[in-house]
Amino acid sequence: MDKKEFFRKKLLRDIKGWNSWRDENFKIKPNLSNTNLSKSYLRKANLVEVNLSGSILSEAYLRKANLMNADLSATDFSEANLRRAKLDGADLRRANLRRANLSRANLKGAKLHKASLRGANLSNADFSNADLSKADLSKALLIQTNFSNTVLTNSRVHGISAWDLILDNTTQTGLIITKSGDPAVTVGDIEVAQFIYFMIENKKIRRVINALTSKAVLILGRFTKKRKDILDALRDKLSEMDYLPIIFDFERPTDRDFTETVLTLACLSKFVIIDLTDPSSTPHESKTTIPDLEIPFQPIIQEGQREYVMFKNFKKYPWVLKGKKYKNKNDLIQKIKKLTEAAEAKYLEIRAQKDNSSADFTPL
Repeated sequence: MDKKEFFRKKLLRDIKGWNSWRDENFKIKPNLSNTNLSKSYLRKANLVEVNLSGSILSEAYLRKANLMNADLSATDFSEANLRRAKLDGADLRRANLRRANLSRANLKGAKLHKASLRGANLSNADFSNADLSKADLSKALLIQTNFSNTVLTNSRVHGISAWDLILDNTTQTGLIITKSGDPAVTVGDIEVAQFIYFMIENKKIRRVINALTSKAVLILGRFTKKRKDILDALRDKLSEMDYLPIIFDFERPTDRDFTETVLTLACLSKFVIIDLTDPSSTPHESKTTIPDLEIPFQPIIQEGQREYVMFKNFKKYPWVLKGKKYKNKNDLIQKIKKLTEAAEAKYLEIRAQKDNSSADFTPL
């Protein structure tokens, strides 16, 4: 029996025995290159610095296996379970990791040049300081994946699902958002790649955007627990009227991220309803949105309260409608139709003015 076959049988016979043998013979670096280990059960196996290059481990169960600094170049891990596996420093160049589960795996400093991770689950995986240049990440699931100091140059990111990525000092140039075989379209930011692809490929995008901007109504305010039913009633009534209510409830003081979110939502809305009943947060948002966005703003306030002093400065803008008072939830709901009619009329007025302004230009 040659050494390679000896190592293969020993590994498959008993993982605990294999791990003990590795601990006792730590200087031996087993060579299992070009070995068929498909569908093998290798949970928690000690494969540190093992040579598995060119081997087949498709559908293998490698949960929590230790493959630190292993030679895994051109290895087939398709549909393998590598959840929580240790792959830091491993050589995975040209490896096949299609549809593999790498959730919470450690790939710090791993070499993944030209590796295929198509459809792989990379949620919460750590790729910090790894090389993913020219890797194929098409249709991969990326949720809270760590790409700090990672090289993503010329990687394919067609169809990825990316959320809350960690991208500190990440090199992400020439990211290819189109599928293999199509003309290459590249971007320089993995988080916007999926959006850009949607913009250029989805034939319904114009209809979707038009539908959003013709129905969206942003509701700004600070709705405490005592007044939450007012928010819910306002939202439900607008929905009944075929609007798309977008609620931004200031449960805590706003920071820059919140301010940018409000501005983005306002830009997508047909008009804004701003409740001044408890203006602990709305003054800052009013200052951010009203001066620069020519869309109708409808102020409302509950009887018995007064608008904050500085709000009067915004009344000079023609798109700020006259404020309306309401007694209680039922009174507000009864007045919603009049409020929306006034906002719709102002919206049409603003559009007509913009159209007339465009008509002032003559051809060269």
